Parts: sequence; structure tokens; C-alpha cells
Amino acid sequence: MTREDGEDPVVPLIVDFSSDPTERDQEPTAEAGRVDAAEVSDPTDAGTTEAVRPEPSPPGSRGGRLGRMVRRAVPDSLAAPEARRRLRLVGLVSVVVALVGVGGIAGWALHDTVGDGATRPVVVNVRSSSVDAVNLGGRAMPSIVGLSEQDSVAALVGVGFAVDRITLRRVPAAGPTGVVVGQEPSAGSSLRDRSRAVLRVSTAATVPNLVGKSEADARTALAELGARILRRPVYEAAAAEGDVLATDPVAGAPLLDGVTITVAASPSSVFLASLDAVSNDCSSGSGSIDGKAFTDSLVCSVDESTETVVDFAANRLVSRLDATLGLSDTGETGFPVLVRVFADDRVVDERTLSFGQSVDVAVLMGGVLRVRIEMIVPGEPTDCCGDGVEFVLGSARFVGGPDGIEALVVASEDQ
Repeated sequence: MTREDGEDPVVPLIVDFSSDPTERDQEPTAEAGRVDAAEVSDPTDAGTTEAVRPEPSPPGSRGGRLGRMVRRAVPDSLAAPEARRRLRLVGLVSVVVALVGVGGIAGWALHDTVGDGATRPVVVNVRSSSVDAVNLGGRAMPSIVGLSEQDSVAALVGVGFAVDRITLRRVPAAGPTGVVVGQEPSAGSSLRDRSRAVLRVSTAATVPNLVGKSEADARTALAELGARILRRPVYEAAAAEGDVLATDPVAGAPLLDGVTITVAASPSSVFLASLDAVSNDCSSGSGSIDGKAFTDSLVCSVDESTETVVDFAANRLVSRLDATLGLSDTGETGFPVLVRVFADDRVVDERTLSFGQSVDVAVLMGGVLRVRIEMIVPGEPTDCCGDGVEFVLGSARFVGGPDGIEALVVASEDQ
């Protein structure tokens, strides 16, 4: 049946979407099931009009009225457009299901490599059309360091990488986790058609044990973890210069950002000859001991009657006393000299030297307030040596940390 204007008539469908289970098996009323005959009649064939009533589903039929076929009082020629519409609907649903399935396969195909080589799937939202690689030749590798895991993968897929050619490697690193801290190829590198990408993704890291290692080794270890490095130089007499003495945070603590390393620094020193002494029986100058010349020295005249003394304030700022001790090459030769070094009235070094002998001393003075050196010709008083034996404290100096030595010099000037 066709309309006068040549178009198919509009056929109303009666569909009951009621979800009330009490209504599913009830007989529809005439009012609810009536279709106006005027709406389904052929205007050229009056008298053939037939009212249509939907028949109830048999008891136990699946779906009640929701699944019930709707009967229409129309010729078969009007069923074809409806069938075509249903076919188009089925086709559209099939396409959507297919696209969802391909997208799921793409997400499953992406795995990251973990530590010992095990793999774990990474869920990344990408368009299904991006699963297959495009021609990468001549394209540049993007910079993705600092991006999150998902953003970095999406960026690579965006330039044409297939997801199965992206490898994620977990590495401990300072700072937040799940961030790209390294990439291969490097940013800006020219890509080939079958290029692979390796991304190093951060996991939680701890501060390594660096105490006792050299500063160079400590810096290398922290740089590999991406940590900022701060240096704090401290002089410590018992430590080798350049060794790590401490770290902040301590070893084993979470490595969140940076690490301060305390490093044994090179010492500072000051010659005793340049300091104002508490007591000084010697003169500042140069001397020669066992054939070696020494500048910035203390030259002392020593006899057998009384001790020759030099006394200096260390103020707990000194770590060590360094000097070369011996009789002057130009003085009396026949008498030895006894030398004692005191730290706060405690003898810390004692020795007797004869003409032609010399000795290098390095006496620890940590925490000492006063340093005193006494020299005398040992034995009974005799007319031994006229004006005395010339004894040299060659290049005698206090050694300590830079701050301590500077403070000692200032204090000496203020005396």
C-alpha cells in the first residue's frame, strides 16, 4: 500500500515497556490495544479498514510485552523498510563492538619490563587506529623525560610508534615515582621505520651508604639516581682528604630530592712564627737543619741551666701541630737537646736530638687550649756551650679547619 504522494505511510508501532511483573501476563484492554483504523487504511479502498489489537503473549513467554512482536494491519510491502532499518541498526552495533575489541587488544599488547625481566601490562588509552606503526623514517624522537608513564607512551604512539615497540624499564630514582627519567633514543634523534623506544620509569629509591667512599664515587652513585648533590666541606684530622664523612639524609632513608654529603676537606694552617705567643723565648726567622732550609721558623737558643719555652693559645681550634725539629747546621755541635711538647700540661711528644739529626712531627691537638714546647740541654749544669745550642722549630705551624684557623688568627691579633 502506498500513499498518494508516493511515500510509504507512517505505521505506528505499539510497544509496552512496562516493567511491572503483574502486568506482563494480563490481557490488554481494548482501549490500550486499539489502533485508529484511519491511520492504517488505504484512502483509495474504503471498507477494508481493520482495527488491530495486540494479542497477549502465551503464559511463560520470555520478555512479556517488552519482547512481544507487534502486529500491524498493513500489507507486506510496508515491512521491507522496517527490515532495512533493523539491518542498519544491527550493522552499526557490530561496528562499535569491533572497534572496542581492537582497542582492548591494543591495551593488552603494551607491556613494561620489570627488574628481573618479568612483564606487567600497562593500561594506556590510545586510539585503535594507532596500534599499527606508521612510517617513522625521518621523524624526530620527542622529549618525554619528566612525563608520566601514560603520557609518555601516548606521546610515542602519537608520532607513530607501535605499542609493541615501546619498552618500559623500572629503575630506582630520586623524586616521585611513575615518571620517565631516561629515554632511548634521545630527544631529537632521527628515527627509522622500525625504531624501538626504551623508557626508564622511576620507582622509589633510598639513600645509598656512601660514608668512607671517595667524593667522586659518591657523586657518581647519586647522579645515577638523579639526586641533587650538595657539598659540605669539613676538616677532620683522622680522615683522608676527599672522603665522605656523613650524608643527610642518612643511608637507607627515602631519596626524595637531594643529598648533602659531608666531605673531608683540605686543611688550613698558620705558622707559629706569625702568631702572637703567650710566652716566647725564641725568635722568628729561617734556619737550616740537616742540610735543609726552613723559612717561617722559630730559632731558639738552648742551654743546660733552664728550659727555653714557647707557649701558644690553641683555643680548641687546632687539629694538629706540624714541624721539623733539629739542631741548627750553623750552631754548636757537641751537645744534644731534649724537646718536650705539651698539650694542656700533658706531654704528648718527647725526644732528644743531636747535631745532624732531624725529625718531622705531627702531633694531634684536637680540643686543646694551650700548646707549649720546652727545650733544654740534658745533664748536669756545665759550661757547655757558651751562648747556647741553636735549636730550630722548622716551619712549625698549627693545622685545622679553615674556619678554625681563621678564628685563631683573629684571636691572636686581638691579644
